[in-house]
Amino acid sequence: MTRIILLHVLCMLLVANDSNTRRNLVVGHLQSIPFNISTLRNDSLKRLTDLWRNMNLANDNHLNTSDLLTAFEKINVNIKRMEKFKKPVNFYFALSNLSYATTEKEIMNIDTNYETFVRFQQENSKGAKKTPLAWLDLAETFLQKSDLGVRESLERIHQVTTTALRADNLFTKIEKDLSNYVCDLENSPHQAIYNLYNDVALTQLKGVIILQFSYMILKLFHKGDFTAEAVRIHAQYVENTKKQEESVRQILTSASRGMYKCDPKQHVEGVTYEKLTKLMQGYIENEVNLNAYGTCGENCAYYVYTEYNGCFKNQFCAHQPKCQGKVLNCRYVDSDMTICRSSNSERRYDWVEYENGNILGSKGVCEQKNLFQVDSWWRYLFWHCSYCLCLCDESVNSDRYFSLRDVTADIHENKVLTGVRLVKKNRIIHIQIQQGVLEPHGVINRDTLSWKPVDNYTVEDEHVENNVDYHTMSWLERTIDVDDIEGQPGQTITGVRFRKLGSHLNVEARITPIDFAAGKVYKEEQSYWKGNDNTDGSLKNPRTEIKLSNSGIPIRNGPNLLRSRHDQFVQFQSTSFEKDIAQTTVPFIDSQSITSQGFILSGIGLIYRGKLGSGGFIAPKLITYDFLQHKP
Repeated sequence: MTRIILLHVLCMLLVANDSNTRRNLVVGHLQSIPFNISTLRNDSLKRLTDLWRNMNLANDNHLNTSDLLTAFEKINVNIKRMEKFKKPVNFYFALSNLSYATTEKEIMNIDTNYETFVRFQQENSKGAKKTPLAWLDLAETFLQKSDLGVRESLERIHQVTTTALRADNLFTKIEKDLSNYVCDLENSPHQAIYNLYNDVALTQLKGVIILQFSYMILKLFHKGDFTAEAVRIHAQYVENTKKQEESVRQILTSASRGMYKCDPKQHVEGVTYEKLTKLMQGYIENEVNLNAYGTCGENCAYYVYTEYNGCFKNQFCAHQPKCQGKVLNCRYVDSDMTICRSSNSERRYDWVEYENGNILGSKGVCEQKNLFQVDSWWRYLFWHCSYCLCLCDESVNSDRYFSLRDVTADIHENKVLTGVRLVKKNRIIHIQIQQGVLEPHGVINRDTLSWKPVDNYTVEDEHVENNVDYHTMSWLERTIDVDDIEGQPGQTITGVRFRKLGSHLNVEARITPIDFAAGKVYKEEQSYWKGNDNTDGSLKNPRTEIKLSNSGIPIRNGPNLLRSRHDQFVQFQSTSFEKDIAQTTVPFIDSQSITSQGFILSGIGLIYRGKLGSGGFIAPKLITYDFLQHKP
């Protein structure tokens, strides 16, 4: 370490040959830097080193406060550029964390001092020239030893971010807290910690700039040499930075990069969720109407797969819409019942009460016009014509369609996918994407963010085909896969689509290579579609089912938490007969928007959220970019 410091001192003591060279060193590099804390740090340190080299020339008369301010203004331009990406505290978590609260105090202290430093410069530049005494007072204030001192705040931040005991490390504690507050995040734990690291590192750089500036002022006004102090601060900062980078790298390795939405505070159809309708809906029908012969020689369980065959003598069948599809999985409950038909067009019944006291659904007040007493009867003395409780699978007036069309970002405009939501349009569930222009180091130009409109078509349109433009859910094809689809290092997501994989609905992502440092998206020809081809019929590691049982309406049965993992599937089905007379199709579709908050993605997928007794939700998932592929 001593050798490094000595070499650094020698570097600063190099003498330039002419004043023009000295002036160029003061002004520094004019080019803007990309969003990357390491690049910003190195650029700023080089500028500071150049300044000290200039100040240590044999004749320093060529350097004055104006030169010094010009150089620091250049540094501040890049600081401000980085600062625009800084997140508010509640971006990280919505909880009281003592460790972060303490660190936040230090960050705010340094930020306040830095703003004072910048404001002082700006006032001087606007004509309110500061006297040497004012500059000296400012420098001495920054350098004073106190609980609010810049140097002391830097040391305390360093201690909590590089402690040898990992459990006491600030980033470790926050990672643990974030795992319990995923619903309050606007990003993945990995991305949140990475952003926090950048914010902390930016604050530390500000602190070092303040200290270096202060020592330069003291030297400029002949209050001492202070070169040794500046060298010591520089060397300590570089060493602390290395330790901090290694610390956060270890923590980021285990931090989750997945992000998804949880239950909103209030469920609103068409805003926070959508649903399929009338897919395998509860249906009460007499067995006499379930066969072509009008007989009652079998029992309800016999009718596993049949259809409506007419209305015998205009009984209850004449007072309800017939099933215009397949009648499935019938069963007998009791012979006589009271039925409350529903006024809601999406439901057939609100509740059913059997003579034995058994109630299906939630019994409430029923309009007299919707109330029916329904009794089974005997025919020819030995045939009992029973009312059966069945499922009706009919596509008439049923929302059960998923778009199969590609949904892609505009690569030719250097745009990538930054967000996603599931929406319903013309009775079809679509994937809608947010896109934005990629900039260097994985940043998205926020001014370019926009949601691409979904295709406006209906299943009845000319030239629109089933299994080409859309998929129709049915009793035989009602499965959706939940997967994580991720690209390789140096790739991002530029599209997404549903596809048919056997009888399953499956998600695919379009993967596109990028030049991370330059912020360039490669040509469309270099993109490819990727999905998970594994099925539940595979001989090795088959896809597994998330089974729903006794399901209720999910917006009434929360909270619905993450229950899925990669390589599983869920079957759309009806709610339970006991809770809802099987009137509602579950899972629901979570239509909340989920976005990357201005950074590129490395993956996308679907998840299932639910709980015991709830039908749950199918929801999109984003996988944030792994910045460990590149130096923090």
